[in-house]
Amino acid sequence: HVLCLAREGAWWDRLKNSQESSTLMTNWLSGTGNWGHEPLPPWASSYRLSAFQDALEDFANAQMIGPLVPIPTLDLSHKMYERPLYIHMAALAALAGETEHGSTEALVQAQLDREFAHWQRWFGTQEPLSS
Repeated sequence: HVLCLAREGAWWDRLKNSQESSTLMTNWLSGTGNWGHEPLPPWASSYRLSAFQDALEDFANAQMIGPLVPIPTLDLSHKMYERPLYIHMAALAALAGETEHGSTEALVQAQLDREFAHWQRWFGTQEPLSS
């Protein structure tokens, strides 16, 4: 069994109709086992805090970091936190000591910068992606 999750958009249909898709891939994407895609509803504010705290704890454990005390606080009522991806990215940012981003673009850029720094430590020195 394979479960594919994706962000909103027409990517699924583009993938299915792409010239680069193999016949096997096209058949698989169009087959009876494919239930298609439905947009995820926005996460209610009542779920966001526990999702953030769970993600924070899970990411800290995965990175072998002790629990953060005090637990960082964010205004999770912001529209960008309607999507679980941004709650999870905010938890990763909080582990790095960052708690204010203000926009999805800033949150994504901060994640890319941390990711770049991680790989730079492992494999050398290149210029960062941010401008």
